[in-house]
Amino acid sequence: GLPVQAHPAHDPRGAEVDRANDRGQTPLAGAVFKGYGEVVRVLYEAGADPYGGTPTAVDTARMFEKDAFLELFGV
Repeated sequence: GLPVQAHPAHDPRGAEVDRANDRGQTPLAGAVFKGYGEVVRVLYEAGADPYGGTPTAVDTARMFEKDAFLELFGV
């Protein structure tokens, strides 16, 4: 699929950025897995917890060697 880019006028405040799906996966971890850098940045800046969900976004970044995301998360 094509990478998803945030619309410049989109305001994520009030969105449930940490809401996990039925498997415990958060949008942030999913975006890390897919390599959607802009989505990861927008979710993280909107307050998404990189340690939330199962697996966490941090664990996913480590597993798939996505070092730029680990740097973004301050890990």
